[in-house]
Amino acid sequence: MAAPASSCTNIDLVTNLAAYNRSIRRNPSICLLEMCTNMAELRQVHARMVKTGLSRDTLAASRLIVFSATRDFGSLDYARSVFSDVEEPNSFMWNAMLGGFVKHGLPEEALDFFLRMVGTGEMGDNYTYPFVLKSCSELDVVEEGRQVHCRVVKMGLDKDVFVQNSLTHLYASVGNMDAARQMFDRISEKMVSSWNTLIAGYGRAGKIEVACELFDQMLQKDVVSWNVVIDLYVKAGEAGIARKLFDQMPQKNVISWTSMISGYVQCGDYKQALRLFQAMQKANVNPNKVALVSVLPAVAHLGALDQGRWIHGYIGKHKIEFDSVLASALADMYSRCGDIEKALQIYETIQEPTTITWNARIAGLAMHGRGKEAIKAFLAMQRSGLKPDSNTFVGVLSACSHSGLVDEGLLYFKLMNEEFCVAPNVKHYGCMIDLLGRAGLFDTAIEIIDSMPMKVDVAIWGSLLGSCRNHGNLELGKYAATRLIELEPCNSASYVALSNIYTDFGLRKDAIKVRKEMTKRNLRKDPGCSSVELHGKVHEFTARSSSTLQNKEISSMLEEMSGKLKMVGHKSDGYGQKETSYHSERLALAFSLLNSGPHTTVRIVKNLRICSDCHAVISLISKIYEREIVVRDQSRFHHFNNGSCTCKDFW
Repeated sequence: MAAPASSCTNIDLVTNLAAYNRSIRRNPSICLLEMCTNMAELRQVHARMVKTGLSRDTLAASRLIVFSATRDFGSLDYARSVFSDVEEPNSFMWNAMLGGFVKHGLPEEALDFFLRMVGTGEMGDNYTYPFVLKSCSELDVVEEGRQVHCRVVKMGLDKDVFVQNSLTHLYASVGNMDAARQMFDRISEKMVSSWNTLIAGYGRAGKIEVACELFDQMLQKDVVSWNVVIDLYVKAGEAGIARKLFDQMPQKNVISWTSMISGYVQCGDYKQALRLFQAMQKANVNPNKVALVSVLPAVAHLGALDQGRWIHGYIGKHKIEFDSVLASALADMYSRCGDIEKALQIYETIQEPTTITWNARIAGLAMHGRGKEAIKAFLAMQRSGLKPDSNTFVGVLSACSHSGLVDEGLLYFKLMNEEFCVAPNVKHYGCMIDLLGRAGLFDTAIEIIDSMPMKVDVAIWGSLLGSCRNHGNLELGKYAATRLIELEPCNSASYVALSNIYTDFGLRKDAIKVRKEMTKRNLRKDPGCSSVELHGKVHEFTARSSSTLQNKEISSMLEEMSGKLKMVGHKSDGYGQKETSYHSERLALAFSLLNSGPHTTVRIVKNLRICSDCHAVISLISKIYEREIVVRDQSRFHHFNNGSCTCKDFW
């Protein structure tokens, strides 16, 4: 049995080192091996060793295996071939191969190789078992891990610090925190990595307080330790606490910044995520691929196209690997910022698109009202050999809904279960009710609602209510509103929708009654908010306030717009403009017209659905001021140009 390396005396180590140095002096090929930088050079040195008979030397074969299996330029297959030619491999060779399997992310093969090793009578040493335990952790195989632990104890290796750390990591990774803590407490010389392993384990187990207590007990905290705890708070939705820790960090790396940016995106604070990303650059920390993928959803949500374009340029300038994940995130950003053509160009560059990639592409086309193109993408996805999933059909049905493709929507809703074995969920039903409601096919919509195997949610009743208002169906609208209020009695949007439909029919007493009920319940209408990006800065507007100091100039611009609208015969229906108060998208539009050059595209993002009056106004403004205006509302994109909109008044 090979003696554990930790039990070697200093004399043994000196003797072995001296023998190694003498061997190199006797064998210059081994020295050449140390200088190899690629497999072509290694093969040449190997050929020379074979020619001189040196390849049969144990030390030479060992070095060949180590270099092939573990170097970044190495080849695991080449290491296997060298290993297979050795009649009696020693523990060093076995360990080198195990290390190679772990390095290349092949834990299952590592365990199989370990079993083969044990079958030959080789027991392994304290270098062997960290590789084996790591493989058990990655495969989440608890029973096999316990068996390896038993072998470790029998061999007397359970007091080795590296083995102890590996056992702690194993139990923490599989969620057995009692066993992990027992192993941790036995470590005589705890390293920072030991603490990090246990803290992360408690975090994954949902025991945030215990994890943070351990963090406070650490005498030495490296950057990784801080990152682990920040990540725990981020995943727990405690972005505020995570930010306090982040600000206290004595030193930050790209992982620290990325974790915090990701945390803000996760909790929906997109402006803070973007601000932190910009601060990261000012701190001279270069964002990597993970950081860019993390911040792009924030850019997309805010419609910050200029910032997105900057990121695209940064990727090319710094030659960041443009894999399918980054490409999909970038394309989705362009799509959600209103530049669908650029998004489609990027999708075309992805050599092996995944289901997720196709889903994003279909959803992007759906948002822009390009239903037929979305269906073409769906068919192309099938031709590529990929099977559509639940999200694919949400995109396809949504595309049909936004483009008025009723027959196509009914067909794919039927085929998704019959042909593709995808059972419709509440989102698919919601798309169908939206599609049928927009088309005024209320009888069919009610039939589908009655056939639903699950509870009808607020999104479906809300969609039906909106369609009833558009088509003047008061009775069904009242019924849908009643169902909405029953499901969410504290949701102001339901009361507002019911009040509006009463107002449309001239039933002002009923509308006032609904408003009084809102007041009684202390409910307020969710304020509309619109944003525009100008010179890399996002400006927000509500009906009452804005993030700009140009209020007087904006008021003057609104008056100018109103005058020109009257000249072309526009009459307001009272929704987009009430006395001196305007919907937020009009404020954003006035600001953009004031501060951007002639003929430049105006891009507006709104948190609610655009009203019919504002839709008509923006359509006319696009012709009066000769501007392309892109508005993303709660439902979809509207591309206004020369007095018309791509939605064809179907939204």
